[in-house]
Amino acid sequence: MTSEAAFDVPGERVRSVLGAGPSRDVRPSPELTSGWFEVDTRTGRCWWSDGMFTVHALTRGEVVPTLALLLAHQRSDERAQVAALIERVATGHGPAACVSRLVGFDGRTRAVALSLEAVGETLDGCRPVRGTVVILDAVVNELARRRADVQLEQALASRSAIDQAKGVLTLARGLVAEEAFDVLREASQQRNVRVRTVADDVLEAARAVADPSSSGWLRGALGEDAAHPQRLSERS
Repeated sequence: MTSEAAFDVPGERVRSVLGAGPSRDVRPSPELTSGWFEVDTRTGRCWWSDGMFTVHALTRGEVVPTLALLLAHQRSDERAQVAALIERVATGHGPAACVSRLVGFDGRTRAVALSLEAVGETLDGCRPVRGTVVILDAVVNELARRRADVQLEQALASRSAIDQAKGVLTLARGLVAEEAFDVLREASQQRNVRVRTVADDVLEAARAVADPSSSGWLRGALGEDAAHPQRLSERS
């Protein structure tokens, strides 16, 4: 079995350029701000939890909660949809939920999840509606951060693989970095694959080969044995 330790070329220095893969930063999910309310759609009277005031960038006592106030702070293009949803739940059509945008008293627009259910007795064909509002901004930002992290990780992994393969070629064939990349690029063109694919093949072969001083493993990894066997290997 071949050791993973560094060794000199020819013979033993190729694996010194092979590094560990990237590690993923695992972070806890963000805490979410939420509140709940109850509303009588017949009268418009509304009760808000402390969290509901916080959702609207308020403290208890600054305003008197009403259905009209609740709807007024929905985005104007979503207000009718939210009003209809509340009315639908109040008139016995079952619970409902949606994602909407709420404009707080501080002028900031927040993405929120709204869930609704009917509670209490039916009067004049309507039941009170209890709603829960959860601000989603932290989730949206966290998902965007994670997507950016994944994209950056993939870009760095690709760059790392190519740079490592260039290092292998530099050590194994006595090339400078620019010449090593030219070899990878020419091999990718001959094989009609991405440079990253050729780099991965070179690294896989370098890790597995019993005798890195031989040239056969590198020619095979580059695809030189299959097409134009001398064209690339002439550089060694």
